[in-house]
Amino acid sequence: MRETGPNLALRLKAKLLEEAKRAGQQVDTVHTRYVFERFLDRLSRSQHRDRLVLKGGMLMMTWHDVPHRPTRDLDLLGLVQLDEKTLRTLLCDVFAVEADDLVRFDANKLKFQPIREAAAYPGLRAITEARIEKTRVKVVIDIGIGDSTVPGVLDIDYPTMLDSRSPNVRAYARETVIAEKFEAIVKNGITNSRMKDFYDLWQIFRSVTIDEQRLAAAVSATFHHRETPLPAEPPVGLTDAFATSAANRQLWSAFVDEIEDNTRPELATVIAFITPFLMKTAADSQLLKTSP
Repeated sequence: MRETGPNLALRLKAKLLEEAKRAGQQVDTVHTRYVFERFLDRLSRSQHRDRLVLKGGMLMMTWHDVPHRPTRDLDLLGLVQLDEKTLRTLLCDVFAVEADDLVRFDANKLKFQPIREAAAYPGLRAITEARIEKTRVKVVIDIGIGDSTVPGVLDIDYPTMLDSRSPNVRAYARETVIAEKFEAIVKNGITNSRMKDFYDLWQIFRSVTIDEQRLAAAVSATFHHRETPLPAEPPVGLTDAFATSAANRQLWSAFVDEIEDNTRPELATVIAFITPFLMKTAADSQLLKTSP
């Protein structure tokens, strides 16, 4: 934000409310996104810019013309080993970068916990609070450590909601995102409750053409790094039995309600759509392993 003056807070509040109405989202969701955008701005201007890579829902938002699913946390990958002490120093340095966006991060409330739920990689969850002027916003940042980034990390200018500066940050390639989500579907099997992975894969495959060689390399590297065998047949998470089970249909319905997708695709439809892409990729990745 470049505006100055006593009415800046009121103007910002009005702009965020207008954005929430435009996107058909709750104001709290837009506040969270704004805070994450301003964190990325500070990161891009800090000495730690090259140590963290953007992934997850905030990255997915940059790939689609329509608003993507709301996200409550910011997902990052650490390219170096980060224990709690080192990560605390890093995040506090980023929080302290000066900005004129009316966002203030509370370093004193910063705490950490290990990432546990359905985690496919080791990492830490950082939890604190930010304020947009007087409005409190919960901040949750998940940082994975040392995962595969094949076919390579990208530099992107992150698009912002308002007239804020677009931060230049490091980010996952689409192929890496697909590889991680595919591996999670295979590993979690029948217990998989991560409906967002199916939805995200559906969004990617139906919106862009993916380079098959780059995708095969990404899948091969991710499965190898996470010590997960490549499937020769559709895994449980890509079967009709999984898609049509009452429990999973209920999970899917709740997920679609939460993301406010008016198209309301059925889980079975989504899985039927993504399965040919994923199994073709698994076969291509297996060939990479056996090639001399």
